Amino acid sequence: DIYFALRTSYAEGLNQLVQQIKDFPITSVDDPMFQQLLHLYTDHHSESEATAVKLHPIVFLDLPSIGYQKEWEDLDDFRPEEVIRVTKGDASAIFDKRLEVQLISILNIARTVFVCLVLTLGGLFFSKDANELVLQPIERMTTRVKQLAY
Repeated sequence: DIYFALRTSYAEGLNQLVQQIKDFPITSVDDPMFQQLLHLYTDHHSESEATAVKLHPIVFLDLPSIGYQKEWEDLDDFRPEEVIRVTKGDASAIFDKRLEVQLISILNIARTVFVCLVLTLGGLFFSKDANELVLQPIERMTTRVKQLAY
Protein backbone atom coordinates (compact mmCIF):
# COMPACT_ATOMS: atom_id res chain seq x y z
CA ASP A 1 0.00 0.00 0.00
CA ILE A 2 1.59 3.17 -1.27
CA TYR A 3 0.06 6.60 -0.99
CA PHE A 4 0.51 8.59 -4.16
CA ALA A 5 -0.30 12.30 -4.17
CA LEU A 6 -0.73 13.80 -7.59
CA ARG A 7 1.66 16.72 -7.99
CA THR A 8 0.36 19.10 -10.60
CA SER A 9 2.11 22.08 -12.10
CA TYR A 10 -0.61 24.24 -10.53
CA ALA A 11 0.09 23.22 -6.93
CA GLU A 12 3.79 22.48 -7.32
CA GLY A 13 4.45 25.75 -9.13
CA LEU A 14 2.68 27.74 -6.42
CA ASN A 15 4.54 25.73 -3.77
CA GLN A 16 7.89 26.55 -5.41
CA LEU A 17 6.95 30.21 -5.74
CA VAL A 18 6.01 30.46 -2.05
CA GLN A 19 9.13 28.52 -1.02
CA GLN A 20 11.41 30.80 -3.03
CA ILE A 21 9.81 33.87 -1.46
CA LYS A 22 10.53 32.39 1.99
CA ASP A 23 14.06 31.15 1.23
CA PHE A 24 15.28 34.31 -0.44
CA PRO A 25 14.64 37.67 1.15
CA ILE A 26 12.01 38.68 -1.41
CA THR A 27 9.96 41.45 0.15
CA SER A 28 8.84 43.43 -2.87
CA VAL A 29 7.09 42.68 -6.12
CA ASP A 30 9.81 44.72 -7.87
CA ASP A 31 12.54 42.24 -6.91
CA PRO A 32 14.09 40.80 -10.13
CA MET A 33 14.15 37.27 -8.64
CA PHE A 34 10.42 37.49 -7.91
CA GLN A 35 9.70 38.86 -11.38
CA GLN A 36 11.58 35.94 -12.95
CA LEU A 37 9.76 33.34 -10.81
CA LEU A 38 6.42 35.01 -11.46
CA HIS A 39 7.14 35.11 -15.17
CA LEU A 40 7.94 31.38 -15.23
CA TYR A 41 4.81 30.43 -13.29
CA THR A 42 2.35 32.68 -15.10
CA ASP A 43 3.73 32.04 -18.61
CA HIS A 44 3.48 28.30 -18.08
CA HIS A 45 -0.22 28.77 -17.27
CA SER A 46 -1.30 31.49 -19.67
CA GLU A 47 -2.82 31.64 -23.10
CA SER A 48 -0.57 32.93 -25.83
CA GLU A 49 -0.09 32.47 -29.55
CA ALA A 50 3.43 31.13 -29.07
CA THR A 51 2.37 28.31 -26.73
CA ALA A 52 -1.04 27.68 -28.34
CA VAL A 53 -4.08 27.47 -26.06
CA LYS A 54 -3.46 26.15 -22.57
CA LEU A 55 -6.08 23.84 -21.16
CA HIS A 56 -6.15 25.63 -17.78
CA PRO A 57 -4.84 29.20 -18.01
CA ILE A 58 -4.24 31.14 -14.80
CA VAL A 59 -6.89 33.75 -13.99
CA PHE A 60 -5.96 34.85 -10.45
CA LEU A 61 -2.83 34.87 -8.28
CA ASP A 62 -2.58 36.17 -4.72
CA LEU A 63 0.68 36.30 -2.74
CA PRO A 64 -0.16 38.30 0.41
CA SER A 65 3.30 37.83 1.97
CA ILE A 66 4.75 40.33 -0.51
CA GLY A 67 1.58 42.18 -1.42
CA TYR A 68 1.09 40.79 -4.90
CA GLN A 69 -2.36 40.17 -6.35
CA LYS A 70 -3.36 39.95 -9.99
CA GLU A 71 -6.62 39.01 -11.65
CA TRP A 72 -6.42 38.23 -15.38
CA GLU A 73 -10.17 37.69 -15.75
CA ASP A 74 -13.19 38.64 -13.65
CA LEU A 75 -13.80 35.76 -11.23
CA ASP A 76 -17.54 36.51 -11.20
CA ASP A 77 -17.70 35.15 -14.77
CA PHE A 78 -16.86 31.64 -13.54
CA ARG A 79 -19.07 28.94 -12.07
CA PRO A 80 -17.52 26.90 -9.22
CA GLU A 81 -16.99 23.84 -11.44
CA GLU A 82 -15.12 25.92 -14.03
CA VAL A 83 -12.11 26.74 -11.85
CA ILE A 84 -9.24 24.93 -10.16
CA ARG A 85 -8.36 26.53 -6.83
CA VAL A 86 -4.87 25.97 -5.41
CA THR A 87 -3.63 27.23 -2.06
CA LYS A 88 -0.31 27.05 -0.27
CA GLY A 89 -0.36 28.77 3.09
CA ASP A 90 -1.84 32.19 2.48
CA ALA A 91 -1.01 32.15 -1.23
CA SER A 92 -3.64 31.12 -3.73
CA ALA A 93 -4.07 30.70 -7.45
CA ILE A 94 -7.14 30.06 -9.58
CA PHE A 95 -7.10 28.42 -13.00
CA ASP A 96 -9.71 28.42 -15.75
CA LYS A 97 -11.01 25.02 -16.79
CA ARG A 98 -13.99 26.18 -18.86
CA LEU A 99 -12.58 24.51 -21.98
CA GLU A 100 -12.50 21.14 -20.19
CA VAL A 101 -16.02 21.65 -18.78
CA GLN A 102 -17.34 22.53 -22.26
CA LEU A 103 -15.69 19.45 -23.78
CA ILE A 104 -17.17 17.20 -21.07
CA SER A 105 -20.59 18.79 -21.64
CA ILE A 106 -20.43 18.17 -25.39
CA LEU A 107 -19.37 14.56 -24.82
CA ASN A 108 -22.24 14.06 -22.34
CA ILE A 109 -24.73 15.45 -24.86
CA ALA A 110 -23.32 13.12 -27.54
CA ARG A 111 -23.61 10.17 -25.15
CA THR A 112 -27.22 11.07 -24.35
CA VAL A 113 -28.10 11.29 -28.07
CA PHE A 114 -26.38 7.94 -28.69
CA VAL A 115 -28.26 6.23 -25.83
CA CYS A 116 -31.59 7.68 -27.07
CA LEU A 117 -30.84 6.41 -30.58
CA VAL A 118 -29.92 2.93 -29.32
CA LEU A 119 -33.04 2.73 -27.15
CA THR A 120 -35.26 3.93 -30.01
CA LEU A 121 -33.81 1.39 -32.46
CA GLY A 122 -34.02 -1.34 -29.82
CA GLY A 123 -37.67 -0.50 -29.20
CA LEU A 124 -38.45 -0.54 -32.93
CA PHE A 125 -36.78 -3.91 -33.47
CA PHE A 126 -38.43 -5.35 -30.36
CA SER A 127 -41.82 -4.08 -31.53
CA LYS A 128 -41.29 -5.63 -35.00
CA ASP A 129 -40.25 -8.99 -33.53
CA ALA A 130 -43.09 -8.98 -31.02
CA ASN A 131 -45.56 -8.24 -33.80
CA GLU A 132 -44.22 -11.07 -36.03
CA LEU A 133 -43.77 -13.68 -33.30
CA VAL A 134 -46.74 -12.97 -30.99
CA LEU A 135 -49.47 -10.79 -32.46
CA GLN A 136 -49.63 -12.16 -36.02
CA PRO A 137 -49.95 -15.84 -34.90
CA ILE A 138 -52.68 -14.88 -32.41
CA GLU A 139 -54.53 -12.92 -35.10
CA ARG A 140 -54.26 -15.89 -37.51
CA MET A 141 -55.53 -18.22 -34.80
CA THR A 142 -58.54 -16.01 -34.00
CA THR A 143 -59.32 -15.71 -37.72
CA ARG A 144 -59.31 -19.55 -38.07
CA VAL A 145 -61.47 -19.95 -34.96
CA LYS A 146 -63.98 -17.45 -36.39
CA GLN A 147 -63.96 -19.33 -39.73
CA LEU A 148 -64.57 -22.64 -37.95
CA ALA A 149 -67.38 -21.14 -35.89
CA TYR A 150 -69.43 -20.21 -38.97
